Order: sequence, then structure tokens, then C-alpha cells
Amino acid sequence: MMAFRRIGLLGALAVSAGLIATPVYRIYLVTLGSLAQLAWLPWGFFDLLIDYRAGFVRRGLLGAIIHHLSGQGSQLPITNRLVFANFCIAVFALTSLAVLRKRNRIRNLILVLIVPGGLFAWGITNQFFYRKEALFLSFLAVTSLGFSLLRSWGSPSIRRLGAVILIALILVAGPVLCLVHEGFLFLAAPANLILLLAIVPYLSLRNPTRTPIICRYVGAAYSVAIAATFLVECWFRGSAKLAQAIWQNLNPADRAMITAGGAVEGGVSTLSFSIFDALRMPFHVLISGLAWFWLVPILGLMLYCLTTVALDLDANVGERIRNLQCWSQMYAFLFLCVSPAFLIGWDWGRWIANLNLCFLVLWLAISEDYLPQVAPFPKGWRIFSPDLGAAILAACDSFLQRKRAWVIAALVIFAITFRFPESTLQPIDTTYVLHDVAEAARALIRDLHTRTL
Repeated sequence: MMAFRRIGLLGALAVSAGLIATPVYRIYLVTLGSLAQLAWLPWGFFDLLIDYRAGFVRRGLLGAIIHHLSGQGSQLPITNRLVFANFCIAVFALTSLAVLRKRNRIRNLILVLIVPGGLFAWGITNQFFYRKEALFLSFLAVTSLGFSLLRSWGSPSIRRLGAVILIALILVAGPVLCLVHEGFLFLAAPANLILLLAIVPYLSLRNPTRTPIICRYVGAAYSVAIAATFLVECWFRGSAKLAQAIWQNLNPADRAMITAGGAVEGGVSTLSFSIFDALRMPFHVLISGLAWFWLVPILGLMLYCLTTVALDLDANVGERIRNLQCWSQMYAFLFLCVSPAFLIGWDWGRWIANLNLCFLVLWLAISEDYLPQVAPFPKGWRIFSPDLGAAILAACDSFLQRKRAWVIAALVIFAITFRFPESTLQPIDTTYVLHDVAEAARALIRDLHTRTL
């Protein structure tokens, strides 16, 4: 029996190593391995290059930094290095968070890595990793890792100092990341707010009664700072003239990689979108009937995340149900916060992927004892009574405990056979993760064979 367990452990470690190494290598090939030619989506490349040379505009901070580091040459090398470094940071932080958990470390790491739209899919599908939400995720993962380490420090004074540093970092970085992309308000600020409220109790270890008061002040300060930055960016939303000026300021080599013609294309074209343009795509999704298809990834991935959480809970039945209820409310809170992005943004797949990754990072970092209480729905808006909700969760918990192995197998099968497009459902991509894994394996074999000749 011990031998089988050791073999299983070694196999799980090998799978984990493969899930980490494969996307790192794949993204290395299209970034550091392709510094002279763009090997990922031109639209995303141009979105990263929006800067302030033609005037202050929303989402221009990162482009200004890239331009400053690039000088007058092509901005692709610096951009590729930044994108790859950010991905490696996210992988390291996420892996560390899973390892620092007290139980089910390898299983949790595997389930988090293979979630559709997750870090493994980034490398296999050659998508998402160059989006600005990847910066939001790496920042959340790093600060969450800091919080996870903070809990293990023995000295109360060191814990308070660490809490002060993390809180200051989150408060300062919030408006800064909003300048990288205004969608930070919907996509990542709510998750950072939850982490912020989880850190606050470490400020008042000697007097826990002050915690609710400090939480209100810190939460309000963070929310006001993010909202104020967002309103400023709404005023400087850009125009077609500004988009043309940004396009002309680009290095000719970069323009040639984005489009062969002379028209403004890529992510900067969104600066000329009106409110009508932003609402047109969501309206098309609704009237075409495609909204019902989006229920599959939304509900499927919600169940994937909550099932992963439920499988990790280790307590008596009553406590497991209460903890699962808290995490379900947390997921509902994050979903409500991201929902405005579905009305004003086209890339629904990105929003769904970002929602689930933020939730999983918070779950890995925050223990149930310090999970902030959120009420996503007022009491009068509840669809069913708390007793009915508890009964449903109790039935789910009972099923998961009895069929644990089958449920884990179902999660793995779902993760490796389901993927949603990065943006809209049209055109539908007929390839799946397994198809891309096979293609990546063939490419790797060909590459190794070429190098040995």
C-alpha cells in the first residue's frame, strides 16, 4: 500500500511539474524566443502600447513605461520580456500559495492550474497571458502570498508591520493599476478589497474590537481611490483623433507587425468607441440567442471552483456547510462586481476567466477564520430561504464526501476538454485543449529533433 501511495505521489508531482513547465516553455517561445517578430495577438500588443505621448488617456500608464524603457526602437522586446516575467511571477506565486496550504497541496495546485482559462491554458492556447488582466492577477497573487506568509510569522509586532506594508501596497497599487486598464475597477479591485479586509485584523491583534472600525475606514479609502481614478479615466476616454496620433507615434516596425495596412487597428481602436459601440456587442449576444450558450462556461466554471473549495474543506459537517456558504457568497460578490464589464465590454471570456482566477487565488490565501463576511444580495432579494440554501449545500457536501474520487475525475475531465474563446463566441474555435496539447507535443518533439541534428 505504501508503495502505491509513493508511486501516486511521484506521479502527482510529475503532473504538477509538467503543468508548470509546459506553459512557461510555450510562453517563453512566443516572447523571449521571438523578440524580433510578434508571435501573439496583434490586438493585444497594440493595447499594451497605448501611452501618453499624444495626451493623457485611459489605460496608458503601462504603454508609457514600455516606451520609456524601449527608447526609439521597437517596443516588442521590452513588451515580451515584461509579459514573460509577469507570467513567471504569477506561476511562482500561485504555486507557492498552493504549497503553503495545510492540506491537499498537490491536488489543489493541479486543479487550479488546469482550470479553463487558467495559467496552463494561457500557454497552450497562446491567449490571455498578454492581456492587462494578467498583471492584475500577478499582483493579487503576490500580495496574497505575502498575506499567507504573514499568517505564519510568530511575532505580533512583525505581523502588524507586515500587515501595514501589505495594506499600503494595495492602497497605492489600486489607482495605479486602474491607470493600466480602467477595467481594474470591475475585474480585480473587488478581490483586492476582500484581501485588504482579511489583512486588517492583523493590525489590531491587541484590541480585536477595533477591527470592524478599521475595516470600514480602510475599505472606504480604497473604494473611493479606485472610483475617483475610474471617473477621471471616463473623462479622458480618448477619441478617434487621439487613437490616430498614438498609431502614428509607434515605431514603424511595430506598426507593420500589427497590420500591413495604414489604418488604425488593434487595441488602441477601442479609444474611439462610443457608448453605443460598447453596448452593441452585448446587445448582439442577447438578441442572437448566444447569451444562453454563455451560461455553460459561467455556471460550469462556478461549479468547478466551488467544488474545488468544497473538496478541500476538512471539518465537521456543520462547519463545512457554513464555510462553503461563505465561499459561495464570496463568489456571488465577485460575480456581481464583474457583471458591469459584460455590459460595456466585448471580451466575455476574459471576464469569466479573470473572475475564477481571482476567486481561486483568494481561496488559496485566506483561511475560513479570516474570510470577510459579504452579503451580495439584500435580505429581500434572496431567491430562497437560508434554510433551503443550507439544505442544498448539505446535500452537495454529502454527495462530494461519498463520491470524492469520481468528482475529482469529473473536474479533471471537464478542465481538459472544455475551453471557451478569449472573446466572443463568434467565430467559434473548433479546437480544444487536448488538440492543442497534442500539437504542442509534436512541435516540442520536432524542435528537440532539430536541435540534435
